[in-house]
Amino acid sequence: MNALFNILMKKKYYIIVLFVVVIVIVIGSITMRQKTSSPVDHFYLPDDLFVMTFDYDKEFGGLEDELRLVVYLDSIHCSTCLINRMNTWLKVVEYIEEYNDKVSLIMVFSPPPRLIDNFMYELSHNPLDYPLFVDTGYHIQPLNEECINRFHSFIGLINKSDSVLVWGNPLIDKDVWNKYKITIDKY
Repeated sequence: MNALFNILMKKKYYIIVLFVVVIVIVIGSITMRQKTSSPVDHFYLPDDLFVMTFDYDKEFGGLEDELRLVVYLDSIHCSTCLINRMNTWLKVVEYIEEYNDKVSLIMVFSPPPRLIDNFMYELSHNPLDYPLFVDTGYHIQPLNEECINRFHSFIGLINKSDSVLVWGNPLIDKDVWNKYKITIDKY
């Protein structure tokens, strides 16, 4: 009887260990799926975005390129704060310029009307010599209501059909940045 009890206890521990392993695997796969999949299938850009090019001397396809890395913050975010941190995007811009014929960086700002003068002043002192877009008509929000209402922002790689290929901030996550590079290299 003691031997049978010991065998059952060992099996119980095996079952408990197996159960814990299965739980860890399931939680890990859910976390990975959340980290790598986009919360939206598409992200749409209106045709009437105001573009500021400053002295950009390279050909810029912009909205017509095969791939577009879109960085959008709605008016809830501090647009001037983002402008002041534009230099953090330099490595992304340098990489994208290598593929200038098929990918562009679309940085879209949507400042509130009462702050447009301050925003334009800050934008004129932008350290990043790259075209920037301003959604003065606030058309992005209704086109992408699900995403904007949920996150108040969007950073992702979209194709010509506006399908989201990669989602996430490449500045804060190396894995996401690698996914951007792999996807761009495939095109």
